[in-house]
Amino acid sequence: MLRMDHSEWVEKRREELASKLRELDGLFEREMRGRGFEPSQAENVPLTAKLAKLYAAREELKEEIENLSAELEEKGPNAT
Repeated sequence: MLRMDHSEWVEKRREELASKLRELDGLFEREMRGRGFEPSQAENVPLTAKLAKLYAAREELKEEIENLSAELEEKGPNAT
């Protein structure tokens, strides 16, 4: 059985989260445009509960991806 080292696991997790973020970004954009707003207006307009949940989920994913990226940078490419 092959065992994944920590750096490989972090990179795989980061890729999974980035994929999920792209999906949420697309959904958020469609929902915002469906209500007549540009997605860039999200911080300047009151959001419905559904949009607020999507926005919060996106922000959480962005933060987790950022943390994983920072971890990879700290440990370097040869970390196990």
